[in-house]
This record gives sequence, structure tokens and C-alpha cells, in this order.
Amino acid sequence: MSLLGKLDPKDFLDRYWQKRPLALTGTVDPGLIDICPDELAGFALEEEIESRLIIEEPATGQWQLQHGPFEEADFARLPKSHWTLLVQALDYFHPPLASLIDACDFLPRWRLDDIMVSYATEGGGVGPHIDRYDVFLVQIQGRRRWRVGGPEADLTPHCPHPDITQIAPFEPALELVAEPGDVLYIPPGVPHWGVALDDSITCSVGFRAPAARDLLMLWAEEIDRNPDWRDRLYSDGEGSIDSSRATLPDSLLGWGNQVLDQAAGDPHLASMALGGLVTRLKYPEFTDIDKELSGEALMTALLAGAELRHRHPGRACLTTGESPHLFVNGTAIAVTPTVAPLARLIVERQPLNQQCLEPWLADPDGLLLLRFACNLNYYQILN
Repeated sequence: MSLLGKLDPKDFLDRYWQKRPLALTGTVDPGLIDICPDELAGFALEEEIESRLIIEEPATGQWQLQHGPFEEADFARLPKSHWTLLVQALDYFHPPLASLIDACDFLPRWRLDDIMVSYATEGGGVGPHIDRYDVFLVQIQGRRRWRVGGPEADLTPHCPHPDITQIAPFEPALELVAEPGDVLYIPPGVPHWGVALDDSITCSVGFRAPAARDLLMLWAEEIDRNPDWRDRLYSDGEGSIDSSRATLPDSLLGWGNQVLDQAAGDPHLASMALGGLVTRLKYPEFTDIDKELSGEALMTALLAGAELRHRHPGRACLTTGESPHLFVNGTAIAVTPTVAPLARLIVERQPLNQQCLEPWLADPDGLLLLRFACNLNYYQILN
């Protein structure tokens, strides 16, 4: 299954990706996405799952927002229409949704973020708005009317509630009714507005775009881990002490600029920060395991016919250069030349067994790489 249906991926990337919206009819089998309103409400009761209720009062134009976790009584008090329940990152908790992630293989794996699922009653929605990220809106149940703005759309901010950011209603350049199996792609910054025509479920497959702030924070953490950078101290040169106590000396400013320029130009620092950024999980606790897997236990399992299968939502990427690293769920390990092909198989989420792992099972670095991925919950061991 592909979200693009029969559309050529290269055509999509060349003509639409981050350029303009695209509506696709019947490209997804909605029967493969096993989720119902009662299940969604059940997830919204859980404390560790992020959820929201957005209610519109059509007679007054007022909006309400409530954050989960909810109680069953909260749903009993809801009106018959004009409300939406949104559950964030549900693919972390509901494995059948992973099939939508697999349907996005035409995009780099590090781009994938998570899947938000919304259930809306008739008239329900979140109002006209824009997103800062790419999103595929996949209709699973019911019908939803979408209005999508063009280049001239009005992007005037409108806040009907302190925690609900909308834009002013706009004249749509594209208007459609999405039915089960239909997909709507929305690039960043394109205004859109969905309203349920009846009880409906929509999956929003979102894609991450690294933010400069997050990159700089991880970059600073990499500097702190690297003693060559962390322990660099300023030293007064001969005759550099200025008698003035009011201003910073030129020697100190010059040293500071030099350090920042050198750090900014260090490709290793940048690749380590970016690798950690694009593979970290929204819920890092998914990397927790009950007991660390030993090399002996892993080898025994593989020799007995076990297979390593990727565990969603595990993320991985591989950096290149003089010091290549494998990143799994935000954590890095150095990759030696002999196991670089194995690292690529891990990133590609290939099922691994004794036969395909034969070249690396006798290599301590190969076994170390596999244990690293297993102990970060990237793999499950199937006997």
C-alpha cells in the first residue's frame, strides 16, 4: 500500500512535495486501519497519551478546548455535534496504524514523525489553520469537507480561544469531500479547513522538519560531551589585560568568535547533533526494556532460528564521513568499516536472521551493533 496510489513517487516529489496540495481518491484501504471511536476515546483516558477535545458552539461562534486525560463522564456530557477528539502520536500505542507509516516509503524514513487520529461529529473540526509541517490527511471513516487555500489566501491570525490558533476564513482554491480511502496532502504553510459532514475518523500522518532551536540545543550537548571542545579555556596573552574594567577586551571577543566559528565549521559536531535530532522519539520511554540483552543470549536466539523484526516507532539513520555513526532512537554508536553494510540493513528496517547476518556474527563489532539496536527497543526478537 502507498499513500500515493498509482502516482509515481518521483512525480509527486518533483511537482507537489512542499510545493502545492494534492488530493488523491481511493489510494488507501480504510479496512486496514483498525480503529473505532470507542477505542479512540479509550486511548484518550490514558495519562501518558496526549489528547484534546475541541468544541465549537455554532450559535455563538465560541470555541472550547479541553486537554486529556479524560474520564468517561467527559464524553457523556458532550453535545451531539460540532466537536472533535484528537489523539496525538497514536501510532506509538496502536500497532495497526504502522501500516500508514509503511505506506510512506517514498519519503526518507527520518522525515516521518507520528500519526494523529481525530474523531469528529457532524460539523466538527479545528477551524481554518495552517501547519508548519507536511501532512497527509487520510480519511478512514465518514466524510469530511476540505477547503484548501491558494497563494492569495488570507492568513490573518484568528484566536477564538487562547489555546486555539486559527486564521481568518479564506476563499478556497481547492474544495473537496474526502470519503474513506481518500488522501489529501498539505504542504507547510498552506491554509486548510476540514469540517465533518457526519461522524468521521481522519488520520494525520505528519512529517518532522528539524528546528534550528532543537539543533542548536543538541549541538551544545555534543560540545559538552567532547572534551576537546568542552575544556577549551580563554587565556590572556601577553599585554592583553586592558586597564579598563567597563568593556570586554578585543582579545576576549576575538577568542569567542574564533571558538564559535570553529565549532560551527566542525562537521562531526553537526552530524552528531542532527543524527540525534532526527531519530529521537516523541516518547523516549519506548526505548526502555526490562532486561538488557547479552551478546550470548542474542547469538543463542539467532542460532535457534529467531528473527529480528523492526519495532515501530523505532527510528534510525546512518551518518558518513571520517567517523560514521549509527543513530537509533536518538542514541549513537560508532560504525567500523566491516559492519557498515550491517548498519545500513538496520536503518532500512530489514528483517534479520542467522542466514543474512552470517558475515557479521563472528565480528564483535557486528554483535555489538545488533545488541545496541535491540537494547534500544528498535527490534523485537521473534522465534
